Amino acid sequence: MTFHQLRVFMAVARHHSYSRAAEELHLTQPAVSAQVRELERAVDATFFERVGRNIVLTEAGKELLAYAQKVSTLIDEARIAMQELDGLKRGRIALAAVSTAGAYVLPSLLGAFRNRYPGISISLEVTNRAIVSQRG
Repeated sequence: MTFHQLRVFMAVARHHSYSRAAEELHLTQPAVSAQVRELERAVDATFFERVGRNIVLTEAGKELLAYAQKVSTLIDEARIAMQELDGLKRGRIALAAVSTAGAYVLPSLLGAFRNRYPGISISLEVTNRAIVSQRG
């Protein structure tokens, strides 16, 4: 089972049509049918049945659709999280500094950084030079 197969499956379920799903995904109708068939083989289930000229979800199809939507949501969330990390919208910075820098230099710098990047959590440990050097 691949995410591509799930995307194809969700498009067919959304449109109730292999050809409309193919148009949306910029694939051929036979390619869409093949992806759904492979997915059905992978889990040994049938997801769609014809009722007249319409395609409807079977019970297995309804069940898979719920999971496929969850997977899709999680992938979207992961993509957003990676973009946010890349864009400094969220994350964590841990610093250790000697007392002079920790007391006089870093507070204003970290304050400016915090204002610019409020989603980044900052921890600062002010300690002696030997401990800072060890962590180097």
